[in-house]
Amino acid sequence: MTYFMDYLPHEVIRSVQLGLYSELLHSSTMWVCSTCATCATRCPNGIDVTGFMDFLKNKILSGNIQPKQKEVAAFHQAFLDEIKRHGRINEFVMMAHFSRKRGGLWKRLMDGELKADMKLGLEMFRKGRLKPIPKKAAGAAEVKDMFKRRR
Repeated sequence: MTYFMDYLPHEVIRSVQLGLYSELLHSSTMWVCSTCATCATRCPNGIDVTGFMDFLKNKILSGNIQPKQKEVAAFHQAFLDEIKRHGRINEFVMMAHFSRKRGGLWKRLMDGELKADMKLGLEMFRKGRLKPIPKKAAGAAEVKDMFKRRR
């Protein structure tokens, strides 16, 4: 994934060391990071680069910074919100939440993208792969507490 990044993982760490936060927070690097942990595994200094990328994503989402990759940021936020709410992911609810967060409903309707999404969702529902009613995880309260402590 590094070929899609404005900054390579080691450049992210170096930018922080040099205090170049603004440039870093306005880049798309952390949004295209797939959290594969290859950089963290290879890091000779044992830096948890993937954890740091997550930190940067959350910093952007909690501040007044406009993410460079808006759709990826909307998906990330919808994913985290769903885990906070239910302690697990319910694809149906998460995708509805994501669709609302990313906006552009009219454009997606006119492009046929929304119709394709609905067709895929219906097919998944028929095959039993999509459950419209979310179930709470056994440890949902603990997960919620974890998010509260993290703030």
